[in-house]
Amino acid sequence: MRLLRHQARKKMAKKKSTKTSEKDTATSPDSPFYSQRTSVEEMAEGFSPDPGSCVLWRQQQFRPRVWLAVADWSGQPPNNLRPNTQLGSLAPQWGIGEQNRLVQVTNAHQVFAPFASLMAPPNVLLATGTTLAQWEAVVWTFQNPRTACWGTP
Repeated sequence: MRLLRHQARKKMAKKKSTKTSEKDTATSPDSPFYSQRTSVEEMAEGFSPDPGSCVLWRQQQFRPRVWLAVADWSGQPPNNLRPNTQLGSLAPQWGIGEQNRLVQVTNAHQVFAPFASLMAPPNVLLATGTTLAQWEAVVWTFQNPRTACWGTP
């Protein structure tokens, strides 16, 4: 199965490279909006996972990304969210489907960058009364693979 996926990706990449289309200004090095793409590994190169840096990273990067993911998932402006906002109040029908969708949105927001980690889905349905602060802790707990900052508060 992996071989088939790999072959399909190769074909898609080949088709994209042979396509002749108009030059995209955002991806052209001549554009003022151009910025070279960096991988997660390249972003992590300058990050030092000492406890002090990890605490700052968690407060200044991880937390805001989790909150933005919840805002995106719920359709609420981020400034309407509070630590005690309950997830059940943000979803018309809280259930396993909404919880899984929230996990997907959280992963789409790359909350663990610069680490190449994702949130694994919790193995139980969280209560409707789960707060945003508790959700942040759940996201942290279910990081996979564990980041170099895993043991920091």
